[in-house]
Amino acid sequence: MGLDVFVMPISAYLAGRFESPLAQVLGSAAAANVIRVGNPKPDAAPDLAAEHLAWMQAELTRLTGRTVAWRDAGETVFSRQYHYGSVQAVRALAASVEYPNLSVDAAGKPLPVERFDREHPALVHVYRGAATKFPHLIWHADNQGYYVPCDFPEPVKLGLSPLERAAQEKQDAEDRAFYEQEAAKRKSLRWKLERLFHRIDLLFRPAKEREFHRLLMAMEDVLESPSPADGRWDWVGSSIALLRELEVLRSHAGVERDWNGLPDETLAEESDPFRGLKYAWAFLHKAGRESVANGLPIVFDG
Repeated sequence: MGLDVFVMPISAYLAGRFESPLAQVLGSAAAANVIRVGNPKPDAAPDLAAEHLAWMQAELTRLTGRTVAWRDAGETVFSRQYHYGSVQAVRALAASVEYPNLSVDAAGKPLPVERFDREHPALVHVYRGAATKFPHLIWHADNQGYYVPCDFPEPVKLGLSPLERAAQEKQDAEDRAFYEQEAAKRKSLRWKLERLFHRIDLLFRPAKEREFHRLLMAMEDVLESPSPADGRWDWVGSSIALLRELEVLRSHAGVERDWNGLPDETLAEESDPFRGLKYAWAFLHKAGRESVANGLPIVFDG
């Protein structure tokens, strides 16, 4: 799945004042026919976006014990799409550096690059609570959240802002009403099927009972609805700390120079099995450099 990464003002992002990397390539008219997958595009009113930004900076200041503030003006300075699985490969690399004993197979050979994903044993070990020196890289969502150009030791998990909470409560109430209606429909349909079954010729009854129960189970699987969401949250990391962590990984990733995103720029040969991982490292490093240099946050949009 594609991950759009921007370096831009957060209020502009929340208000939907941005164009996806795909739209920039195809043109707005052609991109309008492309169905967006994942989270819906933000469309907050400008004043609400500004209020959310102020709340976000205040919460980060409260939770980190440091003054966390950044400018929220200017243009988008970085806009690229990358595969979120490649980001997971860099996280797996970081975990494997810390836990090399979990990065070999049964014969003691290093795991192949194809295993550098979210199921990598060392990365799973960290996700299950093991300590890590790469928290800003590893503890971040794949498809949402931010890296802000302020320095603090650990990433922060932000809950709903007061504005979002009111909207979420309204949505939850609508969802509950919908789920209750669906439950009533399932109950009514089951009753009708039971009545229909008992009116059918009862010859070969055992076989028909088995078929009836299979039908009921299939029906309930299809109509099963999830429970209302518990609410959304955002991981917020530091782009300054992210750059530090990526620099520690530079030699392990085998990247000797920075990538500037030029079309003809090459970091690795086509035959290099770690080519994708190197470009993923360079992609995150480029976003981090742009964030720090311009004083703007990195935005994950997916």
